Amino acid sequence: MKKKLLSKFFVFPSSVLLLASSAWGEVQFLPAEIYPTGSKAEAIAVADLNNDGRDDVVLSTSSNFDSVNDFKLKIFLQGENGKLEDSIDYPLDGDGDGDGDGDGDGAHLPKSIAVGDLNSDGLQDVAVGFDKSRIDVFFQLSDGSLALRESFNSSYSSQVAIADVTGDGVNDIVGRGADTIGVAVYSIVGTKPKDYRFFLHFLEPDNLGSLTLGDVNNDGVDDIITISNQSQGKALTVLISQGDGDFSPTSYYALGSDFTVYDISVNDLNGDGLNDIWLSIGEGSDASQLAFYQGSDGLLQKPYAIPSESISAMLLSHDLNNDLSHEFMTISLNANSISVFDTLTRNGLSGQSSHGIPEDTYANPRGVDVGDINSDGIPDVVIASPSSGLVLLKGDTQGINLAPIADAGNDQVVQKDQLILLDGSQSADRDGSIIDYRWKQVSGSPVTFNDTSNGFATFLAPSSKNSDIGGDEALVFELEVEDHENVVSVDTAIVTLDGNIPPRAIIRDFQAVKSGEVVILDGSSSIDLFGEIVSYEWRQISGEPVELVQDSEATVSFKAPVISGSPFIFFEVLKFELVVTDNKGLESSAVTQVNVQSLASPLVIIGAPQGVSSGEEVLLDGRASTDADGEIVSYNWRSLSDIPVINNQDGTASFIAPEVSPGLKAAFLFELEVVDNDGLKSTGMVGIVVEQNMPPMMPIGLIKVVQPSSLVTLDASGAFDIDGEIVKYQWEQLSGPPVSITNSDRAIASFTAPSEQTTLVFSVTLTDDDGESSTFNVSIRVFELTPIG
Repeated sequence: MKKKLLSKFFVFPSSVLLLASSAWGEVQFLPAEIYPTGSKAEAIAVADLNNDGRDDVVLSTSSNFDSVNDFKLKIFLQGENGKLEDSIDYPLDGDGDGDGDGDGDGAHLPKSIAVGDLNSDGLQDVAVGFDKSRIDVFFQLSDGSLALRESFNSSYSSQVAIADVTGDGVNDIVGRGADTIGVAVYSIVGTKPKDYRFFLHFLEPDNLGSLTLGDVNNDGVDDIITISNQSQGKALTVLISQGDGDFSPTSYYALGSDFTVYDISVNDLNGDGLNDIWLSIGEGSDASQLAFYQGSDGLLQKPYAIPSESISAMLLSHDLNNDLSHEFMTISLNANSISVFDTLTRNGLSGQSSHGIPEDTYANPRGVDVGDINSDGIPDVVIASPSSGLVLLKGDTQGINLAPIADAGNDQVVQKDQLILLDGSQSADRDGSIIDYRWKQVSGSPVTFNDTSNGFATFLAPSSKNSDIGGDEALVFELEVEDHENVVSVDTAIVTLDGNIPPRAIIRDFQAVKSGEVVILDGSSSIDLFGEIVSYEWRQISGEPVELVQDSEATVSFKAPVISGSPFIFFEVLKFELVVTDNKGLESSAVTQVNVQSLASPLVIIGAPQGVSSGEEVLLDGRASTDADGEIVSYNWRSLSDIPVINNQDGTASFIAPEVSPGLKAAFLFELEVVDNDGLKSTGMVGIVVEQNMPPMMPIGLIKVVQPSSLVTLDASGAFDIDGEIVKYQWEQLSGPPVSITNSDRAIASFTAPSEQTTLVFSVTLTDDDGESSTFNVSIRVFELTPIG
């Protein structure tokens, strides 16, 4: 999101302004305030130096034969009333008369000041660079005072700067020496300045040791910008930070002359959100400025020369009047005013206004800075005037309508047919109200959007015109907001149409496998035409659950489950989905099918149900069971009525029929489980009926009287068996004179009675069809009867 001012409107400045311009729409300053320093002012910087949230000023002095003020680090704290207080002075070791001629002009001068947190305590510390001598580090203490904590003997000290140029999150000190080979980086690694790593990057020397820091390749890390002598003359030299002290390769941009480069400024010169480089160069009356714009590829483009009437020893780019646009300030080498320009373009500087300062020689590029020195929210300028001391120009916007702030919202990356919302509702006006919002499309494939006039607009995203080659397309939209004074500001929002074509998931369409087989699902043939596939995700979507094992980035495997079915062959269908995602987050999927051939379960075949008697040993037989696609490896009979069963390996088993009540029957169930060589099981049952058999019965009289020597009949034909039939008869004599029994194995037998009187006892044994027998006794009494009359 980039902001720029489209139009501005200002009223006349106050008539009390001294040394300030009275032109319409220009940067305005109150009369210059001068804070004498007693000795020669060298370098200056603005920072919060007592941790009270207000900007203060730090200034270094050198020798002016003033023992009180010579070689001092002067801290001007901003008071609660927004005014600078008397300076707090810290002594600096000026290193005496450096050239030995006794006039003091050879002393090592504190020509550079840099401010930053060097020990990660959240407080601003101060580094002072003594020209080609050393670097002194003052830590800010918790009470707001400063204390000298370290001094580096270093020839890389003509200009010093502080920033994190190694990308480790801790600020570093960078130094460059005039006429000294190389740039030095002191990479702070602890909470003390002496805990550092030293990196030296060799460069041809520059007579002033020009140095500044800034991100000039849009990677978020500050880089080193300096000047070096090359065979074709001086060159702008850029050391791009690669992290951890690596600044290779070094980029050189020829300046086309050997003239002195006085100052280098890094800032966004054209409002595109990228840092550019602005420098001043000259010799004698021949002076100019150069602007290097950063391209979208992070490289500096060919410079544009900007004519200049005099050598500008100091350059400053800053929004000096809160109009959301940078102004460009220059101070000539010998000057009594500063020049402020509204715009800097490839055609040069324009919109100049001048503002008086004490006449002096302003040769030190570290002699100017910007901050809010009176806490009124308006930028002020501080200048180190070698002869006068601290010069303060307080900014003034009284009577000027501040431009509204247009906010077109964040840039977006979208897909085709997505409903896009452009949100300008965060736009604001600092001194009034916004009366109108206007959205328009600046570039890209045309869209039809609904402008609701309240800061919002919507449209349906088209496809990228470059989608056939996987390319994105940027649609640029501009929001204009207008305030109550008809001042307009604009902001742009970029909606990038993602032209990336989704990847294509490719897998085998079909596999047929057997139960227990290891199956590999391979998506490595998937492709992404305009990027790369960064993830493969497999999942099962149907069928018997299996465990997927990740074999590689694109492949998984599983063991086909054991599927049981009927003796006839059929398949269990398993389906799997592969989702591939490319480096831009687009996805596609494919489904594959694996048919797992089922295994036929064994078939249990048992003999027909049996009827047995209590106490009988019963044989259970499952040997006729079969397996259509293998063999049976185990049989197991068991009773469902807790009757002990003896299993045999051949599929048979036996048990003893339990006792039941006489005349009753009981059915008992037995189950056979068979297991085949694939581990599949089947069961079958058979019922066994057990009954208690009733013996045969014979309803005959027990005593019979016959005549001596008569033919006697033994008759068992009336015998019966209630649960079967009698299959055997057996007559025997138990007592009495022996007689011969005729048909002793028949139901009816006979014998001839003895001639004397006696008693004979016979038994008949009856056997039924279940083998059950019973015996009955019959008594025969031989007695001669005398006829009556």
